[in-house]
Amino acid sequence: MEKYLFYARFTEEDGYSIDFPNVEGAYTEGETLEEGLRMAEECLGLHLYGLKEYGEVIPESPSREELEKTLLSNQSIFEIVIDLDEIKEGIIKFKGDAINEHI
Repeated sequence: MEKYLFYARFTEEDGYSIDFPNVEGAYTEGETLEEGLRMAEECLGLHLYGLKEYGEVIPESPSREELEKTLLSNQSIFEIVIDLDEIKEGIIKFKGDAINEHI
């Protein structure tokens, strides 16, 4: 089981924009906090899966304490745990469903 813990930075402004410090290219958004949390997990999971598949290094998340020092008044931090085995299973299921729809 390959699990990773990252901290997502949520910026509230007409919904939520979400980024992951130290994870270049991983950004998402959500209209509500609940949607933002779902989107953050999906975005980070797929991003880390892609890095792993292409032999890239998975970066480390800064500590919660480090990030809290840099927050603006409209920002919050949420913990996101990613299990790459679950992501891989979801991708395989999705590909299988997509193939079955075309048969």
